[in-house]
Amino acid sequence: MIKILHVPFTFYPDAVGGTEIYVESLAQYREHANSLSKRNPIAFDRDVFLNATEIDSWWLNHGGLTPQRIKALTQVYGYVTYVTFENDPETFEVAYSQLKQLSPRYVPKYPRRMHLMSVMVGYRNALRVAPWYRRAKTFFGHI
Repeated sequence: MIKILHVPFTFYPDAVGGTEIYVESLAQYREHANSLSKRNPIAFDRDVFLNATEIDSWWLNHGGLTPQRIKALTQVYGYVTYVTFENDPETFEVAYSQLKQLSPRYVPKYPRRMHLMSVMVGYRNALRVAPWYRRAKTFFGHI
C-alpha cells in the first residue's frame, strides 16, 4: 500500500514514479519506538519549530503570507508554544514571538479549557495556569 506524507499548503507530492520516495515506514514514523518524538521530545519540538520557520521564510519569498499560510503557521507556532512552555523556555519564547507577529490576539481552539482560559486571561497566562490544572486533575481525578 502506498502512503504519502504531505504537509498542507506546500508542494503537492509527485505521482508515483516521480521524484518523491514512498515508504511505508515513513507513514508510520510516529509509531516507531525509536523516533525522535519518543526519544527526545524537546529535540522533536525544536525540529517542528525549525521546520515551520523555514517554511515561513520560504513562503515570504515565494508569494508572501496568504491567509491560508498564516493560518497554517499559526497552528504550528501555537502547537510549539503549547508543548514547550514548561520544559523548553528558550524555544517557547522564540515561537511565542513568531506567533504574536502572526496573530497578536492568538487563542487556541483546542483543548477546550485552554481556549476558554485564553479568552479570559490571555494565552500566555493560560499557559501559566495549565500545569497547575494538569497536576490537580492528576491528583483529584478527571475534572
